[in-house]
Amino acid sequence: LTDLTEGSTQAARIQVVSGGTTYIDYTVTGSSGVSTASITVRGYVTNGTIRANITLRSSISFTSGLTLTYTLGVPARDVSVNLTIGMNDVTTPGSPITINMTMRGPNGAVGMSGQFTETGGTLNIRINGDAFATITTSGTSTTITRTDGTPLTDEEQLALMGVFEL
Repeated sequence: LTDLTEGSTQAARIQVVSGGTTYIDYTVTGSSGVSTASITVRGYVTNGTIRANITLRSSISFTSGLTLTYTLGVPARDVSVNLTIGMNDVTTPGSPITINMTMRGPNGAVGMSGQFTETGGTLNIRINGDAFATITTSGTSTTITRTDGTPLTDEEQLALMGVFEL
């Protein structure tokens, strides 16, 4: 554990090394001001062969809201996950929450974007860049359809369930 604090930014580096191999290497930084704050965790884990790069960032401000960003990349497997969740007005109950996520791998990409409130929301699903399905909830019921509003086929339902089982 190494203290990397400079000025008003608190920071630390965490490393786990054995036999000359660094298995975990993360830096955690945090800072705050009168109306803002942020924390970032950035680094990697490895088994000595395959490496996963991870970044998690959280920031909040009275003027631009709350943003959570998560990225995961495994270059040796050609896999990545990027997720951003945001809320513009953190002072108002029921303020919409936005979500954008992309998962990429050697067999293609799945994208999800939408907005939710305490009473419902919509999530749009894209497969390899093409619109695939829309998930809508009213808070008490959920509907999954093609983007044109027609029902998914059994095969399409199974494919969508497979995405969420990952």
